[in-house]
Amino acid sequence: MPYKSKKEQNEYQTRWRTEWRQKWYEEHGPCKNCGSDRNLRIFSLAERPIPPNIWTLSVQRKEAFLAECVVLCASCHRIASFKRLKERREKLATTVSRQATTFQQRDELSATRAQQATSFDPASINVEGKEVVITVTIKVL
Repeated sequence: MPYKSKKEQNEYQTRWRTEWRQKWYEEHGPCKNCGSDRNLRIFSLAERPIPPNIWTLSVQRKEAFLAECVVLCASCHRIASFKRLKERREKLATTVSRQATTFQQRDELSATRAQQATSFDPASINVEGKEVVITVTIKVL
């Protein structure tokens, strides 16, 4: 149904989103951790972030996304978000240390190869009793 003014349409859409949100919170609330029914938030169990326009998505997309979510109060949401962030940082630190080990092994291997390539004794080079001058060029990769 078309509205006479854009303002009326915006007011209707705002009311509809608010009602839909309250209905969803009533069906899926209260907080899953502490049982509070104040300051409820959506917490995604999947690793992907919640889109800011979640309540304006189509019904199918909204329900598909909200199926992967739980309701938490603001305090529990903050704690759960902090734990998730801490886990991500630990995982990243593990990955970085693993890469550092790999880089360290690579550097040690490169140093060993460079040492082998440059280690020679010029006195041991003798070509039929004549002095031989050898020029060595070392490229560091």
